[in-house]
Amino acid sequence: IGVRLVGSEMCIRDRDNTKVFLNAYASIEPIKGLKYKINITPDFQFYRYNNHTEEYDFGLNTKDFTETTETQTRTRNVLVENLLTFDRTFDVHKISVLAGYTYQDTRYRYLSGGGRNMPAGISEIDASADGMSVKGNSTRSVMTSILGRVFYSYKDRYLFTATIRRDGSSKFGSNNRYGNFPSVSVGWNMAEESFIKNKLSWLDQLKIRGGYGVLGNQEIDDYQYTSVVTTGINYPDGDGELLVGAFPKNFASLDIRWEETAMTNVGIDFMAFRNRLSLTVDWYVKNTKDILLSVPIPISTGGANDPVRNAGKIRNKGFEFNIGWNDRINNDFSYSANFIGSFNRNEVINMGTDSQVITGGTIHGGTWTTRTLAGYPIAGFWLIPCDGYFNSCLLYTSP
Repeated sequence: IGVRLVGSEMCIRDRDNTKVFLNAYASIEPIKGLKYKINITPDFQFYRYNNHTEEYDFGLNTKDFTETTETQTRTRNVLVENLLTFDRTFDVHKISVLAGYTYQDTRYRYLSGGGRNMPAGISEIDASADGMSVKGNSTRSVMTSILGRVFYSYKDRYLFTATIRRDGSSKFGSNNRYGNFPSVSVGWNMAEESFIKNKLSWLDQLKIRGGYGVLGNQEIDDYQYTSVVTTGINYPDGDGELLVGAFPKNFASLDIRWEETAMTNVGIDFMAFRNRLSLTVDWYVKNTKDILLSVPIPISTGGANDPVRNAGKIRNKGFEFNIGWNDRINNDFSYSANFIGSFNRNEVINMGTDSQVITGGTIHGGTWTTRTLAGYPIAGFWLIPCDGYFNSCLLYTSP
């Protein structure tokens, strides 16, 4: 048996990955305080991978044909932002208004080809004698947003902010494509009040704040709201022959919609002793509904993939704090120390249906280790109880 050592001519791999990031903007101020800005941010990625192998014989591992495969992907993402802002201060009143429209278009294309039995030393696919194949696909997702924000401050003591977003995503069907996401927050800077400012000179900041807001989530794969048909599937015709057909690779989720998270937050910001001592405390309740999840279905249904569903509602609540001290001894030495803590508790409020359970993780024997179901934490451990263990064969007797 002739054996040839693997050399650079036996396996040739070539990889190119090019990324281009660009940014262009223009801004004008037609009147004092009123500004318009357009920001265009395109980015591109071009990827190519070529793999060519010659014939080889290593005894137990042989290959009696040459082969070449090449894969190319192209990604293009363009973000356009149109922002109109108005900022003015009138005596003790500070006003800031923002209105905007954004558009984001992401396109992806995949192409792969290959062939076998080309002459030795030639790696071009067109030189293949047989086994030539090609496959490819493309995706596109678009997101548009209309947004607005109003901020008002009186003597830097009383603060008010309100925002609204209307987002549209092509990842959902036309009946659920848009979502509205408002938020509002208020703040009271007590340190600016005369009854505190004139008596507590060591106090630099004491702000009480609170807010409520809704956020949307659309981070799922494209086209989950429609069935993807896979071709090249063989099935029996009943007469001992096979016919080439097609079937839906995944079930359509026509009614999937935006996942929404509504959060209520109350906090305190405190600074004293020339900003050397700081304390931040936040308490929050976060309710997430219409959660986008891949829900397991029986194999007998015929679908290749688990469909995406708005599976239920989850609640997170807790608090966070940060206590810090920083000081400068001289121009050459300064130090700081922080103590940070948090507590969070999550609970599944419902799973869409009373009997819905999502399992995960396995141990020896295929036993599931985690379960997500109503009334319990997300992916909580459900393990087999253990009463002890045998440390001697004398402790075990057969019945």
